[in-house]
Amino acid sequence: MSKIHNLGSTIIEFLIVVGIVSVLMSFLLPAVQKARDSARRVSCQNNLRQIVVASLDHEASYRRLPGGGWGFAWAGNSDAGGGWKQPGGWLFQILPYLEPTIFETSRSRRTVENNFLEDSIGVLKCPSGIDPNPRPYLGIIPLRNIEMPIVAFRSDYAGCGGDLQLGSFPGPRSGRPEDLSGYRWVHRRQATGVVFQGSWISIAEILDGASNTYFAGEKSRPTIIATVSENRFSGDDQAAFIGDDHDIRRWTSLQPRVNRRESNSETFGSSHFEGWNVAFCDGSIRLFPYGLDIVVHRSLGNRRDGFTVEFP
Repeated sequence: MSKIHNLGSTIIEFLIVVGIVSVLMSFLLPAVQKARDSARRVSCQNNLRQIVVASLDHEASYRRLPGGGWGFAWAGNSDAGGGWKQPGGWLFQILPYLEPTIFETSRSRRTVENNFLEDSIGVLKCPSGIDPNPRPYLGIIPLRNIEMPIVAFRSDYAGCGGDLQLGSFPGPRSGRPEDLSGYRWVHRRQATGVVFQGSWISIAEILDGASNTYFAGEKSRPTIIATVSENRFSGDDQAAFIGDDHDIRRWTSLQPRVNRRESNSETFGSSHFEGWNVAFCDGSIRLFPYGLDIVVHRSLGNRRDGFTVEFP
């Protein structure tokens, strides 16, 4: 009887210890997760800092910020130079200042089997992102100056097109002068941000000031990774080094949001608990909460609405 009593006491004591440990772990794990996310968030900010520095290096060379490119049916062309002659978007245009080797070899690597759109660049991926590896290329419209790759690298960062939400288009039919001049460049007339289809914005054109205008930030995307075109998410389905598209550009007309199962291809956001990181045109980096006042968010995406914010 005594042995049974002792065994019962031992089991009860063991369960009490387990219960105490479980309670302690319930307090400890969120703290560990928060500390881990904080470290990743800082690393993400460093990524954005390198991205915006490369963009300002581009501005120093061309007297213009990197442009949006021609549209999602075009990939970057290292022989085209900058400005309106460059079909690739802003991420391709900063490659000479981030990864010059990829930029230089892109002219010869344009086949299905050997395609520069597959190349990964660590600084363009958030440490808290969904998947750092190249994933199936899910675009359904053939690219006009390169073969469609099997897999493609995608960035976790997008340029700011402004607070007026506009569509994404494939771009001109060809690079011939008559096709470029005859194309209807809607975004050039209407977009209020700094990175959009056909953009080629100077610092002087940022009337609200570089310190009051978004350049680029983390982009919202779903936590489910699509592997077939039927399930694709249009804001993250093609490649980082194509022309203007949802993949590389976001608008500020919609509230930023944390990544979730379903997302919106037009919004900024991230996987961080506390908020999302954004780079301003002056090179500064800030973390904003997902609940940022939408009026403030919209205005910070607009380069010319006369709205300014005094940051602490």
